[in-house]
Amino acid sequence: MRSFKSIQWISLGAEKSGDDLGIWPNPHDNSLQIVAASKSTKSQNIYCATDGTGTRTAKLKAEPGTYDARLRPWYKEAVAANKPIWTSIYPVFTSGTVFIAASQPIRDRNGKLLGVSAVDFWLSEVQQYLDRIKLRKTGQIFAIERSGLLLDAIESRITL
Repeated sequence: MRSFKSIQWISLGAEKSGDDLGIWPNPHDNSLQIVAASKSTKSQNIYCATDGTGTRTAKLKAEPGTYDARLRPWYKEAVAANKPIWTSIYPVFTSGTVFIAASQPIRDRNGKLLGVSAVDFWLSEVQQYLDRIKLRKTGQIFAIERSGLLLDAIESRITL
């Protein structure tokens, strides 16, 4: 995550329980935080600070509500495709932005689904890339989702 600034989350979701384990860079100080939701946390996302080796050092906050990885688009779409995919665009669980993820089902040697791994990217990163492209006065760039939805870049946000 420190090498690739466009990565916003790395997540692992468990098929049996819906437990989730993730890591993300705190936007305030760029420190890495581990986020976990499991039976022991009553399915609440618990954020923990980490040290330089990735070991949890302190509980920072508990997010209200419950989280089940199996219900998230990054999880469901990878299971449905049964292969590594780029997901459709979907809203972040807690904030007002949208992500796209590279997701992959994880299976045991017998093919039984164990869970899904995902790497999330903010679509604002895509917009910043598109903003750097030099166009002629008559040129336009359109970003279209696989479903056919047109993405519209307005005021440094990407909206559906």
